[in-house]
Amino acid sequence: MDGPGWLPFDLLGQPVPPNKGCKGRPQHVPTAENLEKAVLLYAQRKSDADVAAALGISIPTLKEHYFSTRELQAIRRNARAFVEGELLARLNRDSLAGKTGATEKLLKRLDKAGLAALGERIKDRGKADKAKPLGKKEAQKQAAGEVKGRFAPRQAPPQLIH
Repeated sequence: MDGPGWLPFDLLGQPVPPNKGCKGRPQHVPTAENLEKAVLLYAQRKSDADVAAALGISIPTLKEHYFSTRELQAIRRNARAFVEGELLARLNRDSLAGKTGATEKLLKRLDKAGLAALGERIKDRGKADKAKPLGKKEAQKQAAGEVKGRFAPRQAPPQLIH
């Protein structure tokens, strides 16, 4: 029964590590359930230390066994969007199947997203842009152009102005 993809399991359904019975600590065997837990924890913006602690492994083991490929690293970086996309797809599938509860939830999510996007667009409306504070040299140049009194530049003769 040595096929590619076949893993031996113990009586409780857990995969048996390849170095079972050998000296040293048994090697960690990643499972789909643990990967799903990790993605959900990253979607909640948990740190590597929190995710590793929840899975009962170290941070290097987490990175080696769960997020070693580029695809999994992309899922880790975008875990929140990944999970939300999956949930919206499920809601849409249930809505198309005729479940009115799913349709209502989907509409609420879409309305909430629309309001959030509108809020982002109008949050800075009406606020004047703050003038950048001038640096020392710029302030001196501006002050030099605004000289009054004895050292002010002279007015042009009236014949030159048309």
